[in-house]
Amino acid sequence: MPNFFLAGDYVRTDVDLATMEGANESARRAVNALLDTDNSGAGRCQVLELFRLPEMEPLKRVNELRYRLGLPNTFDLG
Repeated sequence: MPNFFLAGDYVRTDVDLATMEGANESARRAVNALLDTDNSGAGRCQVLELFRLPEMEPLKRVNELRYRLGLPNTFDLG
C-alpha cells in the first residue's frame, strides 16, 4: 500500500518516548511522506530537531554500557 503511513505515540521518533510530542512528530512525518508520495505541491509540515541537553550525553553513554553488561540503569533504585 503505497499511501499507508503510521502515526502515533507508538511510532519511533526522535523523541523516543510515548508522549504527545512524539505522536505529533510522527504525524508530521507521516503527512510529509504522504505529500511526497503524491508529488504534492503543498507545503510540508515543519519537523523540528529535538534539543538534547549536552550535559546528559555522558550519562546516556554510561547507561548504554551498563545495559550491554546486563546491569540495571544507574538511576534504577528498585
